[in-house]
Amino acid sequence: MNFSNPWDNIKIKTMNHKETIQYFDSRIHIVYVLLGEAALKNQEQTLTLKRDDFYILSKAEKYELTVKNKGKVFYFTLDYFVKNKNDNYVYAFKGDSINKPRATDTELLYNLKQLLLLKTLKDSSHFSKIFKQYFTLITLLEQYYQIELRSNVNQSIKGQIEDLKFYIDNNFEKDIKLSDLADQLYITEQYLSRVFKEQNGIGISEYLIKRRLSKVRQLLLETEDSITDIAFSAGFSNINSFNRIFKKYQGMTPSQYRYEAKKELRITRSAEEINLEDYDIIQEYLKEETLHSDLKHITISQDKKIPFHKQNLMINLGYAGDLLQNSLVKEIGYTLTYTSFSYGRIWGLLSDTILRQKDDYFDFSKVDEIIQNILDLKLTPFLDLGFKGKQIHESVSKIVSQEEFSLPYKDMKAVLTRYEALFRHLLGKFGYDELASWKIEIWKPNAYVLETLKQTDLAILSDDGCPLDLRENSSYYLFFSQVKRAIQSIIPDIAVGGSGISLDLEAKDYWHFIDGWSQQQEKPDFLSLSIFPLDTLKQGYNSQQNQVLISANSDFLKLSLQKARMLLDESGLCSQLIVSEFNITNSARDIINDSAFKGPYILKNLLSMLDSCDLIGYWQLADMSFAAFDVNQKEIFGGAGLISKSGIAKPSFFAFDFFNSLGDTLLYQANGIVVTQKRSKLMILLYHYCHLNSLYYYSNQEKFNKTTIASMFENDGSSRYLFHFEALTDSKEYKFKVRRIGTEDGSFLTESNHLSLKDNFSREEINYLKFRCIPALTREEKKGSKDGLEFQIELAPHDMVFIEVDQ
Repeated sequence: MNFSNPWDNIKIKTMNHKETIQYFDSRIHIVYVLLGEAALKNQEQTLTLKRDDFYILSKAEKYELTVKNKGKVFYFTLDYFVKNKNDNYVYAFKGDSINKPRATDTELLYNLKQLLLLKTLKDSSHFSKIFKQYFTLITLLEQYYQIELRSNVNQSIKGQIEDLKFYIDNNFEKDIKLSDLADQLYITEQYLSRVFKEQNGIGISEYLIKRRLSKVRQLLLETEDSITDIAFSAGFSNINSFNRIFKKYQGMTPSQYRYEAKKELRITRSAEEINLEDYDIIQEYLKEETLHSDLKHITISQDKKIPFHKQNLMINLGYAGDLLQNSLVKEIGYTLTYTSFSYGRIWGLLSDTILRQKDDYFDFSKVDEIIQNILDLKLTPFLDLGFKGKQIHESVSKIVSQEEFSLPYKDMKAVLTRYEALFRHLLGKFGYDELASWKIEIWKPNAYVLETLKQTDLAILSDDGCPLDLRENSSYYLFFSQVKRAIQSIIPDIAVGGSGISLDLEAKDYWHFIDGWSQQQEKPDFLSLSIFPLDTLKQGYNSQQNQVLISANSDFLKLSLQKARMLLDESGLCSQLIVSEFNITNSARDIINDSAFKGPYILKNLLSMLDSCDLIGYWQLADMSFAAFDVNQKEIFGGAGLISKSGIAKPSFFAFDFFNSLGDTLLYQANGIVVTQKRSKLMILLYHYCHLNSLYYYSNQEKFNKTTIASMFENDGSSRYLFHFEALTDSKEYKFKVRRIGTEDGSFLTESNHLSLKDNFSREEINYLKFRCIPALTREEKKGSKDGLEFQIELAPHDMVFIEVDQ
């Protein structure tokens, strides 16, 4: 890649009346219509591209582009470099604004226009600004338009053949063998050859040869490279074989073809760099798309509406025994009125401290009270019935307080009897229809966690006198299958899954675990995961500095979950993926949990996870669940809850409040921006996310504190937006209601610091903070015009803003 001149990596050409487009390189190729319209034809269809339409072209596909109505059409070619770690994977880009419009299309168009405008300004723009725009566009394409293809044996054979064609189109230069392709699909070479020919009219070998010859013909015509170099670059490994094949298909040798083709070549005006006469037109048309880096113009159109599924959300209520505290249940009830959680997750219900057992007799009184409290909170129970007690972490390896899980008997038959007795009782108490909606999770004991708790014996059961170690995959598969059968023999419709595997601690074992599980007779109804961005742990990092454990990769959760989803789909284990726990850290003594940073952090990751999983669970609701002797007199101690010990709402709480307020139709989405609609009302959610900086990772300080935390984050300045709403009624008054929370507006940590630098407060001060720690509210009215409606807003780092626009 050339960093001396950005235009060496970006090519923008004006397309003339009729052009043929076919490419074989690894760049990203996009056709964009600025004005007028164009027809784009390939083997499958002819599309009409109108003003502000785009189409990402596929490698090796041949297109005919016809520009109509004096249109201004531009062809973008962007250098893109990626190294595939595994040849079974293919990275490519797909998308257009016609067949499958997305909310991010507007953002893509904005970036294409910015590059186009920068091109016309020539030397008046600094190269650094051009590079910034270029990488912004590449990042957007990677996030929303890149596809990672790997053969999926669970598809129909027709779908697999289409994926295979796509693989060949993007990798024909490689040494592709029929046997390797058949192995990927777990079918015989003969069957693959027959089905491919039935579906495409030609065999795989001939299809591969024709793709390679297309590139050869292009290079013979457009370059002076030697015939040998051209043959090898197109995937032919033997020059004699290449010459023979070329003559068979073309009727002449490569040298003769090059001579005849160039002799017959008629000089016509082809696509060229932007014409000088187009400069004024582009600048005139894009004059409103100003290039001021501190003001981003966003146009909201209601022409393309996409359903917005906010997905089911789950809140971790904590250890089951905590729900016996009336004060905690009361605080939870108040909090849930402003959020949209569907499920409430607890664990530890099977512990002998809650479900008491003597011989064959059980005391279900505590169980009944706990379950009834969950139902009274209007939540559907999500019960983790693994052998897990209560732990409060100061750091990953340091436990402040714990309540051990205990079983009265460690015999497998006795344990199964315990499960059966519990569900027979629950069935009689709450009824079949109620229990059928619940989810039951069976946790697989984690070796690292048990060693930290000094409870390694918790994973060992006795099965007919033989030890059964649940830390081992084979033992867990056996245990899970017996428990699942026991539960579903009583309530067949209840969902039973597992295993709560941790993607930060056990990512390397993930594929081996689910692949082995998929080969068992009894499979889970869902797979559950926990994700905390503590990636240094898997490298065996051992440090006394708690802060360095948080990943420097701000997309850790998104990337981890996407990979987990892909591998789950490939395994065929089950269709449902559930994130049972996520947060920035598992520590309940980290001041980052109380900071304004947590709000944008939750929104960023929540929105990125929606398409990858079926249920998302936040860790966890209330700081009261993390209270222990060390924080008995403290209100601020870095608890992971959405509300403090006395029920003061933190920015993390309002992240879920704002998310819950979004509409059901998506109009626009980009990094830090979501615009939705519900009937006639528009809802805009904005957040300014800033990740941890180098001071955080390299500082010798022991940990965050209330006064140093602000210096630990990146600060990229304020974000300024100018929204332009199209197609709103002319001359009508529109009401804008703006709620804002951030470092300077309503943040729990900021407001408490203003009151006192101490961590404990009186009852009067607590009530004061409850009224102070809320979003600032402003209202204004604006009148629409024939051109639409405009609204400008600015966000500081860590700000969250929710805007409602109503008539």
